[in-house]
Amino acid sequence: MQTIEIYTNCPSLNIAEEISAYCIEKRYIACSNILQNVISHFYWDDNVQNETECKLIMKTRSELFKSVESAVKKLHPYTIPCIIGTEIHHINDDYKKWIYSETRV
Repeated sequence: MQTIEIYTNCPSLNIAEEISAYCIEKRYIACSNILQNVISHFYWDDNVQNETECKLIMKTRSELFKSVESAVKKLHPYTIPCIIGTEIHHINDDYKKWIYSETRV
């Protein structure tokens, strides 16, 4: 049983909430956190860009990464959204069991 956190940056709170609600409803993730007012700097269209975004962090099992990735691509307005999954190496057993009980493959 491997748990992961998946994060993506969203252009607005509404988009982050929409992706989160969809993934929870589909049982792809157990829960999420949304951090507002994240300042992002990046190179796009031959220019350095500065944007205020929301960071959406979702907790799930590793075998659901592709399902979450597909959902984000479907609902996200960016041409190339950041979708990064990171393995959780240290997690308390009760929380890990809860993540597995709330998600479906």
